[in-house]
Amino acid sequence: MPITDPKPSILQRRVRATLAAAALAVGVGSLALVEGCASTSGPTRPAVADTTSPESLLASLKAAARQSFNRYLAALRSATDCEQLPDFCRLLQAREDAAREMVELRSAMAQKFGADGADAGTIMLRSAYLDQFEAIERASVFSSGGDLAILRIGTEVYRMRLRPLGWRIVQFPDPPYSPAASADAIEILVTRIDSIRRDVLEGRITDMGVLEARISGAMGG
Repeated sequence: MPITDPKPSILQRRVRATLAAAALAVGVGSLALVEGCASTSGPTRPAVADTTSPESLLASLKAAARQSFNRYLAALRSATDCEQLPDFCRLLQAREDAAREMVELRSAMAQKFGADGADAGTIMLRSAYLDQFEAIERASVFSSGGDLAILRIGTEVYRMRLRPLGWRIVQFPDPPYSPAASADAIEILVTRIDSIRRDVLEGRITDMGVLEARISGAMGG
């Protein structure tokens, strides 16, 4: 769902700058992948990619991303050979957990600080993840008709291979970071954000300036 930013206040601009800088400092491309605006009415089916062909796999990822980034991550994980790439699958799970925490923090900000908190949280999420939405929408696949294929998402290249039960991602882009170390860092971040959210809801954080400082500290800023 498109989000129209309200005219940001000085405080909101500070929050946006702090969160954007913190996202870069984590070194994994994003703090988390934010939930989208899909309807929550009725039961939600698990996000599982259609691995019948490289093209159906890509279409599944795009469809999941249009619902939420968490569903995109779950679909990506379902299409990954986790036995061969356990650290990457753990990293994807950590990002899912962090996404939920960030969305819940935004909800807590809105509940306790009203429109200012909601606006700051929305700007925070939008500035962190909008580029990733766009990269997924532009993603493409290439296959020569054999049992190997290439998936491109932004500047990243994923290698896929045909397995007995369908196509699977068997090689992620070579990252400039350790997937296991990044998963460790995100799991710590999840704990910190959860603590901040609880402090907001229980009244131990009483103004947005304090909240900004806590978030910056939690993210190493």
